[in-house]
Amino acid sequence: MLSSFLRIPLAFVGAEKIQKTKKPQIFLNIYNPLVPAFKVIFRKRAACFLIELDDLFSNSKAFCSGIIFFILKNQECYSKKEQRKIFVSQVIDFKVPYHYISFAIDDYS
Repeated sequence: MLSSFLRIPLAFVGAEKIQKTKKPQIFLNIYNPLVPAFKVIFRKRAACFLIELDDLFSNSKAFCSGIIFFILKNQECYSKKEQRKIFVSQVIDFKVPYHYISFAIDDYS
């Protein structure tokens, strides 16, 4: 995430209880009881929304707190056909089926 405005909401998306911190104890007393509520409110849809917002904010120098760079390729590298748009939810939902590795002695003969 490059937008400094979205750092706090993004921290709630992956909220976990904090055991030890250098922050004052009052912070832990407020934050830790709220973690279950954060998990209900800030689910996958909220994460997708924040990433889309980050894309919008990152296009402005005023809202961007990171370094953006581009890798330029030779024109021959580009596809001739139009590519379909990939949505954030597709990346988040992407899964690879679990594979069991088994070794048989016959495989090495």
